[in-house]
Amino acid sequence: MNKNAAKRFLSYGACYAFAILLVDVLIDLLFSYRRAELDIGWISYLLWALAGALNSEVKGRLARLLLPVSAAVFLVGNLNSVASYFHYGNYYLVDLKSANTIYSLYALVFSVSIRFFDSRGVRAVPADYNALRKERVDTIFFIFVVAFPALWIADELYALRRIPLLSGQSIVDDIYTTEYGRLYGYGVLLAVCALVYMAKLRDASRSLKFIYGALLLFVAFAMVFDGRRVFLLIFLGAALSYHMVSSTSYSLLRPVLKIVPVVLLVYVAILYQRQGGELITHFDAAQVFSKVGVEYRDFAYLVTHLKPGDLDGYSWLLSSLGGFGNKYVLFFSGLNKSELVFSGSAYQIGIALNKGAGIRIGLFPEIWLQFGFLGLAFVPLVTGLFIWISRRVELSTSEVGRAIAATAFGVAILSFVGQSSAITGYWSLLIYLYLAWRFLELFRNPYENKYTSRSGAPRYGATQ
Repeated sequence: MNKNAAKRFLSYGACYAFAILLVDVLIDLLFSYRRAELDIGWISYLLWALAGALNSEVKGRLARLLLPVSAAVFLVGNLNSVASYFHYGNYYLVDLKSANTIYSLYALVFSVSIRFFDSRGVRAVPADYNALRKERVDTIFFIFVVAFPALWIADELYALRRIPLLSGQSIVDDIYTTEYGRLYGYGVLLAVCALVYMAKLRDASRSLKFIYGALLLFVAFAMVFDGRRVFLLIFLGAALSYHMVSSTSYSLLRPVLKIVPVVLLVYVAILYQRQGGELITHFDAAQVFSKVGVEYRDFAYLVTHLKPGDLDGYSWLLSSLGGFGNKYVLFFSGLNKSELVFSGSAYQIGIALNKGAGIRIGLFPEIWLQFGFLGLAFVPLVTGLFIWISRRVELSTSEVGRAIAATAFGVAILSFVGQSSAITGYWSLLIYLYLAWRFLELFRNPYENKYTSRSGAPRYGATQ
């Protein structure tokens, strides 16, 4: 390691430790007399400092984003866990220090794995936006991009006969029990449509900018019409990754600082609306900070009350397989898709805690819940998949190819607070969409498939 690399290694580690310190100090300022169980713990400081230092050697634009996302979940989750104790009482008096140690150790293995996979394989310079082959507006695929959101929202309105988010009443208790339309499960494809609109906005004339902007706003509303944020969060993560690899700048900080306030604003605004216009009864730190980051708080609760393997009926592996697999293929293999999906964490935790469905704890806690520290062996496998997806975004050479790959990466980011059976299900739908697009590409004018760099030289070895 040369002198510059050593400085970068130490500075990155110090930044991660300092970020934890800032949150720790903020918690002490907001909540006096914090119980010892709710401390972050010095072990977490050390583990995150080492994880952050290792991330200094990561070169891939999107690979560099993975650890900061997991760190944000950790930091916000700690703030929420303490706030929830002060707001709700002893029910959330959890062993936060132990939960932090577990999560931090998983994060360290994650960081090591990112470094390993990022250093393997041939690296190519991502094509900026101007070098991407644009999707013509007269193609079958573009017609689908325009028609699908309208069909999707029409199907939901027909099934529900209302727009839940605009009902003016709390819909929290109904979100996970409502019978939505037949197309609801395909909602992740809305993110692909929105990304294509976003790409078109960049070069469109003034009149077309208005049209694409209106389409983008329509799809964004369709993503949240039922009060759930999942599809919009996938889109925002996908938009961030699309922007980062389409820009000539290698800066990570600027695009992240742009997207984080948007995510927080959207998260809180939708939470306010779906609770019938009531978010907090009076303004205090406990109420405010107990609303965001509940996934980590629920993980800490499980660490306090359960041991890995204690949750009967839960299987991270089988539920993930159920989410990804085609129901007919699974059926002929002797498996039932519904039963596999029902073994997922959100369902089984809800049953165990008598809270119904919808409790999500995120990727690392899900693995821990079944395997404990043995689950660390699965982290490199998951990381390798994430790095592979990130390179598909970077090496894509067309608008549609990048939109689909970026959406897959947005799904990967969501996994840190999502349910794995849903995550793998979204990926399977994106694969089907990609195959359909590639089939349509067979009928494209062959002269349009000659990719060139900005200098005009042919680009070899890139994927669409």
